[in-house]
Amino acid sequence: MEYPTWVNDFRCKGQEIKKIRDKYWVDEVSAYYDKEKKRTIKKSGKYIGRLTTDSLLTKENKLANVIPRKVSVKELGASSYLITLLKDEIELLQQHLPLHWESLLICSIFRILHQSAFRQINWYCESSYLSETYPNLPLSGKQISS
Repeated sequence: MEYPTWVNDFRCKGQEIKKIRDKYWVDEVSAYYDKEKKRTIKKSGKYIGRLTTDSLLTKENKLANVIPRKVSVKELGASSYLITLLKDEIELLQQHLPLHWESLLICSIFRILHQSAFRQINWYCESSYLSETYPNLPLSGKQISS
């Protein structure tokens, strides 16, 4: 089988290149002479990697190129719906309690949604998108109680 020139550039002794569905794979290979059959027998070894036009992708290369991403799943629907319903009340809170209106809003939303105790509100806020909208709020049980 004839391979493209870029594939032949990766060819090394002790390695076999296979084409499977338009992709090129590299495996270790060795040979030994069988006296009974009186011929050389090919013995395939372990998988090395896959060839691309740029390089040979091995397990180590793939793991080195993986970029870890910060993934989080947060609740958005019910809390954002309540915020849209409470626009007038939010304006009043901003006018009358300019320092604590955000904490009061978050506490009231999670009391409505989850009937939660004050000590659990911080956890509900962290699992909600409201923690992104209103970051760094003092929502521990002691801070809310004071």
